[in-house]
Amino acid sequence: MRIQLSDHFSYGRLLRFVISSILMMICTSLYGIVDGFFCV
Repeated sequence: MRIQLSDHFSYGRLLRFVISSILMMICTSLYGIVDGFFCV
């Protein structure tokens, strides 16, 4: 299923559109926190 920016967004469609970006930001943040603990 393709999601185009010109379509009308409901909350469910918007969440599916941005979930990959949200997960990547969480992973990057967790990596930075863990790296900060072990790189002294």
